[in-house]
This record gives sequence, C-alpha cells and structure tokens, in this order.
Amino acid sequence: EWNKNFGGSDKDLLQKVILTNDGGYLLLGTSFSKESSSKSLENFGEADVWILKLNAAGVTEWQSAIGGSGIDKFNVIQPVGSKEFIIGITSESRKITYKHSLATIGSTDLKLNHYGGADAILLSINKEGKLNWYKSFGGKYTDEIVALNIDEDQNLLIGINSNSDISSSKKTTAKGQKDIWVIKLDKYQKETAQYHFGGNLNDELVDIVKFKEKLIFVANSNSPAGNGKKTENAEGYSIWTFSLDKDSFIENEAEIKQAKMTKASNVINYNNQELIIAASSSKSKKGEDTDYYIVSINEDLIQNWDKSIENNNNNVLKSLVKLRDDSFLLAGTSNSNTMGKRSESFGNNDFWIVKLGNKEDKLKQLPSLEAFPNPASEYVNVVLGFEYEVGTLSLFDISGRQIFSQKISNNTIPVNLNQLPQGVYIIDVKTNTKSESIKIIKK
Repeated sequence: EWNKNFGGSDKDLLQKVILTNDGGYLLLGTSFSKESSSKSLENFGEADVWILKLNAAGVTEWQSAIGGSGIDKFNVIQPVGSKEFIIGITSESRKITYKHSLATIGSTDLKLNHYGGADAILLSINKEGKLNWYKSFGGKYTDEIVALNIDEDQNLLIGINSNSDISSSKKTTAKGQKDIWVIKLDKYQKETAQYHFGGNLNDELVDIVKFKEKLIFVANSNSPAGNGKKTENAEGYSIWTFSLDKDSFIENEAEIKQAKMTKASNVINYNNQELIIAASSSKSKKGEDTDYYIVSINEDLIQNWDKSIENNNNNVLKSLVKLRDDSFLLAGTSNSNTMGKRSESFGNNDFWIVKLGNKEDKLKQLPSLEAFPNPASEYVNVVLGFEYEVGTLSLFDISGRQIFSQKISNNTIPVNLNQLPQGVYIIDVKTNTKSESIKIIKK
C-alpha cells in the first residue's frame, strides 16, 4: 500500500512500532543523526531517543526527541489504554530535555536526579506526544529498564537490569554481578515497593508478561542456586522463569536449558493459552554455533513443547511474532552458508526469517472483512482480506441511515468514531471484486 523511509544523516535504529488507536503508528528508536532529511529535531548528544507518530497513510504527524549530552537509548514502551504511553529509556546524561516538533508543545527540561553511570528513566506521554510525567531511578553504576507491565491492581511494575548495590534511589541489596531490580508504582506514580531477584552471578530480565491472572518473569541466568534463587544451573546460561505470590515473593520458578548456552530474546502470550519464548541455544559455553530455539510453557512454568531450527555457524534469534493466521514469524541474524535450512547466503551476517505453522499445523482462516478494536471508542481499523482496485466504504447506524461514505484503495482503513454516540453501526464495503459488511460497536 505504501513504503516510507525515515532518518537523518547518521545512524538511526528503529526498535519498536506500536499500532495506535487512530489507525496510525508510533515509531520508537535511538538516533545518532543531527537534524537532517526527515529528522526535524536536533540531537542533544551522541545518541538520543527518537519518536515519530505517523497517520494511517504513513505521513508524519509529529516527532519528539529525548536526550542530553551523553548517550540516551530507547528500551521499552507500555501503552496504557488508548491515550497514554509509558516509555522506558537508559540515560548517561546529567541533564535531559524532551523536545516536541509542534510549537504548541515545545521543549521541556526534565528536572531529574542523575545517580550513576547510566540511569533508568521513565516518561509518560499522551497520544499527541505531550509530556504527562517523568521519573528517574538508579544506583551507583548501570541500571537499564528492560520491561514494563501493569498488574491487576493497576500498579506499574518496572523491570531493571542492575549492577548497582544499595545507593542513591536503589534500596535493595545486590546479590550477584547483575540482578533483576523491580520497582512498583501505584496509579498515582508513587513508589510503593522495590524488589530484587537473582543469584550469585548474572541474572538479566528479558520481559514481564501478563498470562492468566499472573505476571511471569522471563530472564537469562548463569547463577547457580542460592541467594533466593532455587533452580540449579550447572554451567553456561539458561532461561529462568518465575512468578510471584501476593506478597511479591517467588512462588514458582523453573529453568529451561536446551544446551549449555540457552538465552531468551523475547516472549509472546499466545491466545492466553501458553507463553512462547524465543531463544538461541548453543552446545558451547562461549555461545558458538548457535541455533534458533522456541519453547512453550504453561502458567505453572511447565514446558508444553519446544523446537530447534538448526543450522551451521551462528544463528541468533531476536524476535518471535504471532501473525493473524496463528502462524509464527522468527526473525534474527545468521552467518551460516547455504548449508542446512537456509536457502541462500549473501554476506557476513544476514537477516534470517523463518515462518512456522501453529502447533496443530492448521492455520486459521481469516475473514474477508475485519474490524478492530471492536468495540471501539475513538477509531476502528477496517481490514480487507482480499485484493481490489477501487471501492467505497460506508457507515450506517442501526436504523439504516447512512452517516458517511468514502472512496477507498487500501486494505486497512481507519474509521473515526469520535463524533458518534454510543451504539451499534454497520460498515459496508463495496469494491470491484467483492462486497462485504460488518457490525461494530461504539462504546
């Protein structure tokens, strides 16, 4: 339907894309570029966080930058409803500024404490990119936000990988070389608790995932049992999973080890039926000759199934994505040659994409017309699952009165419901190849 390039004169790294409620996109990453080309904001230091808001057609609506004189990197984002985004970054800067491309929002110097070598910074923005609130956390050394999630009581859990001991804003004692530091904020952003998890060596959080009334922590660990960690790791790295009881003590934990070196990269909740962890595994403790590895666990952290995709040399799985037909896309980097399961090698390190069917090897049949979210409060995205050249989309109320009609040419069309009262509506699509209709609810 369209393609766009965004960037300045130097290196710009896209790290996350969020689909927004108006059918557009929020792009987040780390930028080394000065103001140039499609980047309309000057860098504050060596690297800044760069955010772009696009509409459904890929046109930039606004940009913002977060940074100071040092290196400031994007890490994670947590949507809150449809109107707020909480962003976690790692900052080496002593003074940080948030700058928006729209003059009506402008620039804000953040009044934050700088604690150590690199601090964990949390910022909240609304859907227009206006700053709501911000906070900093840190000890004497490096503290990096890697995960955010909201529990059933609307508390925000902040997951930080830390090599700091008690110092500055850190109130928990380090147990090893790198530990998992969790901070809890209530819905008013007041800090209510801090927790520490880890063994004697390195324990690094990958994500906190909501799954069947529980929050599951997924980490990489080379620590043996001890210092509160009960699962044993004989050598190398393994995946450490755990959940907490109502008092935030570990109630259940498990170790996943496919080879001497098994390290997770991301986690998805598959239809609230299982958690699927994307990882890389190696028979060598040094991490040589790695393979793609995915493993499924249930809410009790028991393995359901696993699968390795083996090849020669190094194949590092970075991301696992669930597609609309319930299949999976595995994406990573590879320096294997044309042997094994890779079809062709182009250079030293290539992208390697693998598509897998679901566990029943039976892909879901997608409807020819979909609408999401449904019910919706502001926008609904209408998705046409067929090819066409020209068409019209019309919206009717339940009595059959036409509210509006528009020409369409794309397969995804955002429909603005903001001015409509609550109720049931019909979207009718007529094209040169097919006609379909679907019921939606404005809440």
